[in-house]
Amino acid sequence: MSIYKYPQTTTSGKLLDNLEVNDAIPTDIDEIVSIENSSFDIEAFSRSQFKYLIAHASGKFLVVRYNGHMVAYISLLKRKDTRHLRIYSIAISPQMRGMGIGQLLIDKAIEYAVANNLNTISLEVRTDNIPALTLYEKNGFEKSKLLYRYYGDNIDAYYMRKLIIELATP
Repeated sequence: MSIYKYPQTTTSGKLLDNLEVNDAIPTDIDEIVSIENSSFDIEAFSRSQFKYLIAHASGKFLVVRYNGHMVAYISLLKRKDTRHLRIYSIAISPQMRGMGIGQLLIDKAIEYAVANNLNTISLEVRTDNIPALTLYEKNGFEKSKLLYRYYGDNIDAYYMRKLIIELATP
């Protein structure tokens, strides 16, 4: 299990002590589902979907704990025969949004892509999710396609991609 401990500085300059990023394990599912249900309505994943993502999917599933309480997660999927990583799902507890945890998770996704020699990262995001769009664009993701009525409530989505370019060492 990978555990990363941080003092993470937020955009407001506040320091979050006791912030940990861990690989998800099956006993995390209740807390993951709680974050999911507080973040999504129609699109919310089921408990069985999370069980599969943690135990069987090819990729990485990370959870973030603050003072011992789970506050966020990210599910990363990669196809075995490609150099592509997909941010399948990312969610942060409503009371912890705006504190830099989304940036931390995007950083972890990029680190995972580089460590696994993957050259692109993609995701889908609601066109009305301005905070998420701002975060993704700040990190070099570009809108490459509009997906009409992608979500269950007929909201459109952007398909976004980021190229991972490793600089050659001299």
